[in-house]
Amino acid sequence: MLTINETLSNMTTTAILMKGGQFVPILQKLAVSREDFHRVSLRLLEAVHPGDVLFLSILGWAAVPLFALFFRWIGNHKLTFHESYLYQFADHISQAAKIALLVYIANCCIVILNSLGFIFSHVTELSQGITKILYIAWGAQRLSVFKRYILGRAVSRKPDKLGRAFLVDRLADGIIYVVTGLFLLDILDVQMGVGVSSIFAFGSAGTLVVGLASRDVAAMFVSGLTLSTSDRIQEGDNIRFGDGTSGRIESIGWMQTTIRGYDELIEVVPNSELGMQRVKNISRVTKCQVKQTLRIRYEDVDKIPQLEEDILAEIKEACPEAITDGSRPFRALWADYKDDHLALMVDTHYEIPPIGQKYWENRQRVMQAIQRAVKKNDVQFVTSVKLKCIS
Repeated sequence: MLTINETLSNMTTTAILMKGGQFVPILQKLAVSREDFHRVSLRLLEAVHPGDVLFLSILGWAAVPLFALFFRWIGNHKLTFHESYLYQFADHISQAAKIALLVYIANCCIVILNSLGFIFSHVTELSQGITKILYIAWGAQRLSVFKRYILGRAVSRKPDKLGRAFLVDRLADGIIYVVTGLFLLDILDVQMGVGVSSIFAFGSAGTLVVGLASRDVAAMFVSGLTLSTSDRIQEGDNIRFGDGTSGRIESIGWMQTTIRGYDELIEVVPNSELGMQRVKNISRVTKCQVKQTLRIRYEDVDKIPQLEEDILAEIKEACPEAITDGSRPFRALWADYKDDHLALMVDTHYEIPPIGQKYWENRQRVMQAIQRAVKKNDVQFVTSVKLKCIS
């Protein structure tokens, strides 16, 4: 009587032999004899046209360089070759030829396998379907790229239309993807009757639930649409919203906006919260203000007129970007009496955006200029000291 181990060993041996019975015929077919090689060669010569392969290879790898040479030969262009319509045309031809060559190679592999005795009657139909899918997907992707190129050229001439171009870009992408999906479904012969029927049979209760659940989604979508078309903000802008949210716009989606704060923390905010807020777009400001209030002792009241002149002179010398033509305030004035000090206001403006390293370096030069003027006039500031009574 066989033990359990012997039984398992026999079962394993039987399974290996069964698998071997499946693989051995395949390996035998792959063992190519001289006659098989001759037969495969004849079939390939019948199926392959060297002229087609050469033509596709030239288009795939030489089209862009040849068009580039032609572009340079014409000369007198405001754009580079990669920015021109000619490059877009050459690049599309090159990629289409490479895909055609890939399909050609796949068909050659099928011819070889059929010549060796492998029967793939259904693979031919699958190959044709895959070919159509590849070309349709590639065509959709290239259409999206070319559309974005056209919009980029249009925006370069009218930068104020960037928000609308962004909206057109997204809507066009949506249309391209939907049409592409319909074509792919048609190729794959997907039967949608049951799925569609089940959706329409969802009933009034389900419709109510979906309607309530999608209300917030619709609000975010509409707000995202408003942000995209209003030209108030763009990706890359430094902004400050009315609720205090500030930072750099990383991306504006249909439903939410991603903001990178100045502390490098990423904040994702629903568009419904941003759509109706006031916004300050710092990136579109070309000038900045540096305003300070100095606390001067009452004992130095007679020194204030000279101090004001020296502050403005020091700032003008240290900051060449200062606006001193009268179009913006450039002043240092005694502003108010306080209980323990005199308030001296320094209000100056500069041809510098209010963000970035240059702004902060200029601000530091202003502080240093004020300090030099204060030291020159032997004026002292008043500092508030809170006394704590100990009982």
